[in-house]
Amino acid sequence: MGFLSDYQALNKPGTPPEQVAAAQVGLFEQWLFGRQSELFAELREQQPIFSLPAPGPVVVTRFPDVLEVASLDGTFGVEPYGATNQVVMGGENFLLGLNDGAQYESDKATLRLAVKRTDLDRIRSSVAAIAKALTNAATASGKTSGQLELAGYAQLAPLQLAGEYFGLPGPDPQTLGTWIRTIFTELFLNLNNDPKITAAGAQAGKDFGAYIDARIAAVRSGAAEAPGRDTVLGRLLAMQADPDTALADDRVRVNLIGLVVGMIDNTQMAVVNAIDVLLAHPDQLAGAIAAAGAADPTALLAYVLEALRFHSPAPLLVRLADQGHTLAKGTPRETAIPAGRVIFAANGSAMMDAAELDHPEQFTLGRPNYQYLHFGFGIHQCFGKYISQVQVTELVRAVLLLPGLKRAAGADGQLVYAGPFPKSFTVEFGSGSV
Repeated sequence: MGFLSDYQALNKPGTPPEQVAAAQVGLFEQWLFGRQSELFAELREQQPIFSLPAPGPVVVTRFPDVLEVASLDGTFGVEPYGATNQVVMGGENFLLGLNDGAQYESDKATLRLAVKRTDLDRIRSSVAAIAKALTNAATASGKTSGQLELAGYAQLAPLQLAGEYFGLPGPDPQTLGTWIRTIFTELFLNLNNDPKITAAGAQAGKDFGAYIDARIAAVRSGAAEAPGRDTVLGRLLAMQADPDTALADDRVRVNLIGLVVGMIDNTQMAVVNAIDVLLAHPDQLAGAIAAAGAADPTALLAYVLEALRFHSPAPLLVRLADQGHTLAKGTPRETAIPAGRVIFAANGSAMMDAAELDHPEQFTLGRPNYQYLHFGFGIHQCFGKYISQVQVTELVRAVLLLPGLKRAAGADGQLVYAGPFPKSFTVEFGSGSV
């Protein structure tokens, strides 16, 4: 039995249409989180532009169609993200939910002055130090072997970077992580519009926002930052002195929520997924380990990007048809998309499309960069793309350099997800320096 047969089986005679629709969206969610590669392969082959019952989404799975949706900003907008942003940000909106316009351009230009490409070496050094400390802590006292639970490792490290680089350490890592995961769930994963998830997201956004407001006041008073410490929060506040770069406090708060929420859980998923895929490809693992030890800090990135193609941490781009459009025009899959329909452009599926990629089922280095859609496409490509590439690569590097790296025995060594989030995944390492 496949997804489509299970999907059709839910449409039972006499069942109210709204009940059928909710069950079918729920089934899609189960497959998306639990059997993603099977789901996308079946849809690409049999229904590459697949419509769930309105107001549910149209799921787009082929490479050219995903790029068509992502590149037509005037036709397919980001209002779905805007709606959930406003829920968790008290009516405000972040870049991800802003269509191209004055607010989008102003905020993005100012954030580019505060979150700089020239910071990447600093971020690389910070993440490498955090990763080293965490892997060292996994080594038993006086020994050169141990176990490392990767789901926790890959979440704690970006939470620490949120403090060091963004200036938002949180009251404590656990509280910060809980706020962020709750907001992330509402922003990206509430496919059936569960009111409990929405209410929790709104409360977490309120709590996180209040914390940032307190941090703003503390930075201004000199109580929050050590002398000379340079953070994104501190930069944004300093830039308020110039009208051309000034973001009001509410825009500072909103943009910091958006940036940090987009970083933590996506980083965790990317790190565990990449290591899981590399361990599943022993023919590539030795090369990845060699790249991890290479002088070129980017040598490992090619392995990470290719590994994540097999298990993308962010497999969907959500858009709204702001006007009617014929998608894939002139092809056998040509589909009229009416205005008002939500679109799920499945970038995670597009990266496995055999009509675009040579032998997508094979782990192959040297693919063209444009075929990697992990960070989206078009003007709403992930703002933190380069930070994410550095951070994920450095966290993977620290694990690959553990001597004698292998999966832990039994179930502990298998990557387990609880719904959309990694729950557990343990590796072990042997003799040698850590």
